Amino acid sequence: MLPPMTSIAFRRVSIVVALLALAACAKDDNSAGQVPSSSESATGSPTPTESPAATCDEPSETKIQLVAKNVHFNVKCLAVPAGEPWTVALQNKDFANHNFSIYTLEFASEFTGDITYPEERVTYKVPALEVGQYLFQCDIHPADMSGPLIVQ
Repeated sequence: MLPPMTSIAFRRVSIVVALLALAACAKDDNSAGQVPSSSESATGSPTPTESPAATCDEPSETKIQLVAKNVHFNVKCLAVPAGEPWTVALQNKDFANHNFSIYTLEFASEFTGDITYPEERVTYKVPALEVGQYLFQCDIHPADMSGPLIVQ
C-alpha cells in the first residue's frame, strides 16, 4: 500500500496541473514559453509575469460566475483587469464542499475564500491584483479544480 499523499506532494501535483493548464490556455501566437523582457517589469524583481506567457480566451471581467459541478469548475481559465477589485459568484452544484482561492505561481496565497457546501451560493470579494499570472483553485480539490488566472 502506498503512503498517503503529503501536503507537499499534493502541492507539487497542483503545480504540474497549473502549468499544464497555463500551457493549454496559451494562444498559438509564439508567445507561449517566452519570458517578457526586463522592460515589462517595472520593479525588476521576480513577479508572476516573468513566467512563461499565457493568455486566456475568456474576456477580462470584474464579475466572475463560477459553477462547481462534478468536482470541476465550469471554466478552465479566468481573466480579470489589473488594479480593480472583483467578485466571484460561486454556485456549488456539487455533492462536495468547495472554495475559491488564488495563489502566485510561487504558491504565495493572494486570496482564500470560505468553504461552500453543496447547493450553496457565495460571492467572494477579491481585492485588486497586480498584472501577472496566478493560479486559481479549490483548495479541497486542487488537482481537479484549478487553472490559470490572467490579470491584465
